[in-house]
Amino acid sequence: MQLTNADALLPALMSTQKWTPFYWGQDRLFNLLPLLAAPIRNPLWNFHVQTVVLSVSFFGVVAMFSLLHVRARRQRVSIPLSAVATLVAGIVVVWPLADVIRYRFIVEQMYFFSALMWAAAMSLWLGRCSRWAVAVVVLIAAALNPSIVVFAPLIVLFDNDDHQRIRRAFGFTVLGAAAAVTVSWLGARFGPVDNRALYSGFDVGRLPAGIQLSIRNLLAVVNGWAVLALVLIAGVVLAWTAVQRPSRALLVYPALVLSSGLWLFIFSMNDWVGRNHDPRYFFPLFVTLAALISAAVTECLIQIRWRLPDQLRIVGSRVIHVGIWCLALVASWAAVDAIHGAHMPVVDRASAVAEIARDADANLVVGDYWAVWPVVVAGRAVGDDLLGVSFRSDPILDEIKKELSQGGDAPRVLCLGADPVACADVVTSWTEEFWFVDEVVLNDPLIISVAAAGSGVG
Repeated sequence: MQLTNADALLPALMSTQKWTPFYWGQDRLFNLLPLLAAPIRNPLWNFHVQTVVLSVSFFGVVAMFSLLHVRARRQRVSIPLSAVATLVAGIVVVWPLADVIRYRFIVEQMYFFSALMWAAAMSLWLGRCSRWAVAVVVLIAAALNPSIVVFAPLIVLFDNDDHQRIRRAFGFTVLGAAAAVTVSWLGARFGPVDNRALYSGFDVGRLPAGIQLSIRNLLAVVNGWAVLALVLIAGVVLAWTAVQRPSRALLVYPALVLSSGLWLFIFSMNDWVGRNHDPRYFFPLFVTLAALISAAVTECLIQIRWRLPDQLRIVGSRVIHVGIWCLALVASWAAVDAIHGAHMPVVDRASAVAEIARDADANLVVGDYWAVWPVVVAGRAVGDDLLGVSFRSDPILDEIKKELSQGGDAPRVLCLGADPVACADVVTSWTEEFWFVDEVVLNDPLIISVAAAGSGVG
């Protein structure tokens, strides 16, 4: 929780303040999780609930990759072995990652949640459910994260029918691509105009410098040598598996590596990605790492199990069963205790500011994105109707205008990272109505009263 920031907290406001189909101010990233968490009205508890779901989704995806590998080998494994494989693989996957990227992927962003939805869509497709039902789930999965369609061919690992596998994998991939195109069209049709062209700026001339920058940014958040060692070990284990138990489905691993590598090259040419320097845009590389490690760990555990004496295998299975239940109880208690006593520095600092705003009767929080939203969350968590006026405020613009109109002749505004004039200018730019500084109410933190032109104030 030490790394919690405005990006992580904002979905709690989308859930409790005003839900919109897409992420605030964007024409993509369907707000499914904020919708599901909407009954939790306190934004801080809402945030914790969403965090738990996202964290569980990460291990759910690791478990999915483990089971996919077992299916590719045409075998079955016990629940204890699958649980151990998930736990070990999950720990190994996050080991070489920096704390900031662990938090980004497991807690803050919905990438693994969207991957889990794709897994559900795959299962429905192979289960021969109603094609309309499958189409709806695929559409939701694509809306959560259109880029995840690159992993649609993984469906070959679910399918043990040699005669239908390729045809069904192709059909699912086409359905996923159609869903991604549909979501893109819906976003362009109904989403904010300003965000429609963010990812359209591709330039081949950027590739040489872009690929160097992308790799440098990735190596800044991972232990490069550790990742290389893990990938090589996983590659050797999976190659040995392919020799011992040949299966066309195992070709998905090199195909996955090539696909994520292609993703790296393509988005290294993108202007928006180049300007933001954020490794999250290369999420397929991290999913590929999770797939390789999950499969390799599962294979190693299968081999170990086969080589154990029958009696030891039975005793070991029972011990693992008990261990899993004990671990689940301890983990549940630890999770509740951690949430109850969680200290988020950004929220702790924001709470003091929100209290001052309440005492000064300032309900609008204007200024820097990273400072505004934590204050809004902290204030609304204790019942204050604070409104953020910053980047991502588009969906609550009507509420902002209403607050200004009902705030008397000179409504008060909390200004973060802006001087009085700049703060009033931000209010003007959002409302398209000229507002000027009427009075500086407080200097630290800065709180001003503003007045509209022609109001007779000032």
